[in-house]
Amino acid sequence: MGASKLFYAMQNAIKDKVGVNVFDPVKLGGSFTRQVYLPSSYDLGDDEALKQLL
Repeated sequence: MGASKLFYAMQNAIKDKVGVNVFDPVKLGGSFTRQVYLPSSYDLGDDEALKQLL
């Protein structure tokens, strides 16, 4: 699977699971046990900008 198709598949899975404009925190295993990945999918209008998240 190409990188673009993989990315879109991941984004669609996030949308199906939690919707848009929401983080879906995921803890990683292995050597990344102290990290949290914050995947999300945004649905912005043409005149909107992504502002400060935190």
